[in-house]
Amino acid sequence: MMLQITNIFFFYVKGRPVFLFIVNFRAINYCIWTFEMTTSVYDCDNAIAASDTRWSATIKLPDGEYIIHVDDTGFNKIVARKGGIIVCAGDGKTIEKLKKWWSSDVLIPDNMPNLEESGKFSVGMLMISSNGEIVHDSGMKRIILNPQTRHIHAIFLGSGGKAASDVFFGCGCAKSSVEWAKNVDPWSGGEVKYIELNSWDNNLQDENLDYYSIIESMKKRGVMMKVDNYYFAGSPEINAIDLSDHPQADEIKSWLANGSVKAYSPMGAEKQDWSEEQNAKIIKAAKKIAELEKLITN
Repeated sequence: MMLQITNIFFFYVKGRPVFLFIVNFRAINYCIWTFEMTTSVYDCDNAIAASDTRWSATIKLPDGEYIIHVDDTGFNKIVARKGGIIVCAGDGKTIEKLKKWWSSDVLIPDNMPNLEESGKFSVGMLMISSNGEIVHDSGMKRIILNPQTRHIHAIFLGSGGKAASDVFFGCGCAKSSVEWAKNVDPWSGGEVKYIELNSWDNNLQDENLDYYSIIESMKKRGVMMKVDNYYFAGSPEINAIDLSDHPQADEIKSWLANGSVKAYSPMGAEKQDWSEEQNAKIIKAAKKIAELEKLITN
């Protein structure tokens, strides 16, 4: 696994030196995007993953650009199966295909759906086996690393990653870190979803694998924020209204319904060019999960 370190921060935690690195993982040369405008945390020591549930869509109106967001749709960013989990970001419709493949009774890696969209990868993901091993990773993120042993204690993804990592230093809890990030990052929100791989305790039971649950939820209870600047999530300076209260509500809802406007969990940076070689490496990672499941079954 190759690591490109872009920033380093030094701390003492309980009397021991610890570094916070901002890195670019090139585990399989899959992509170089950030899992932006969301918050996901993986506690490597305790094998716990947590994420927010906010999904967004971008529209341009005569008076400017808006973000529509909605929380708690049942279309989650963490999806579990016997052999492990994936944490997803990107194009919602493509993620639906990915999640249905991942959730099939028998995981067949070669049946992985096409993740290409206009010549680019449209989905980023973190794939973790049920024993806690990261078998696939991509994108910019923050990590807490022991400089003496090179052991990675935790990984933080998305626009709420900085806030989550700051809190994790004090509490050591992935779920609490995501919860706090929601308070300071307007791009993260909703119920905190989690799974503890050691015990399989989780709150992912509402998963519906249905992209259109996002669209229907946006039409009914979506919130619009005008894109001016980033503020604290609870700041009164955020120009936000219910979608249904907007003068163009009916037109915007029709765009959502016909696919002119698509829901996503934004990745931030530019998408990586799609290639057969990179696609094959994702399939190779999935084969590790499939082999592990055979061992579990036997």
